Amino acid sequence: MVALTKAQAIARIQQGLGFRTDLAEAILLELRMKQTELEEGSTLPWWLVSDTNTFATVTTLDSDFAEGKITIPVNFIRFVEDTDISHSLVSIRQDRILSPVDYDALLKLGVDSEYEVLTGNPRWWAFHEGHIHVRPIPTIDYSLTATWYAHDADLAGVSDASSNQWLTYGAPILIGAAGVAIARDLEYPEAEDRFLQMYQSALGRMMIDAEIRKSGNRPYAVGAAQ
Repeated sequence: MVALTKAQAIARIQQGLGFRTDLAEAILLELRMKQTELEEGSTLPWWLVSDTNTFATVTTLDSDFAEGKITIPVNFIRFVEDTDISHSLVSIRQDRILSPVDYDALLKLGVDSEYEVLTGNPRWWAFHEGHIHVRPIPTIDYSLTATWYAHDADLAGVSDASSNQWLTYGAPILIGAAGVAIARDLEYPEAEDRFLQMYQSALGRMMIDAEIRKSGNRPYAVGAAQ
């Protein structure tokens, strides 16, 4: 698979529209919109798996520390399917897999018989209002590790001579999707068909690869064998 720069991706769509030299701004906007749509999909590619397993590092100085509330990274999409969150107490390096529960259950599990909030090594976690909450609430610095999908760099902030992960590993998907939309706006059915074929073929390969990795036969890791 050939990696493309942002400028090359725009040029490839212009080429597919009859070697046009205009529409660069509209094409870039469509590439950005299609990237967002793809990252909201039910199946995500391996190249969106975060290159760091550290999901959050929490210290006693954080304003929400005493509440057991952890801010989700701004580029977080979701956790990779069938993976666990591990909690590591920084001071003693003891790993523990936390069990996911719903928020109401977390509140019930996280208190003692006197309804006092439990403190100590966390055992459970839940999503609630854009944060992860853990119980019991730790009393020392700790970190959370997990395998998770992260949003790729927005092409608006990528230089013309550079790429993001989509253009490096999945350029035909992104170019095909954006090309279909632009060709449709231009009422150019031949180009629309060509871009649609590009998109469907590349997306199909990505879906098959995702299923193989999900089955455990291939790793979720940037830099893994493609």
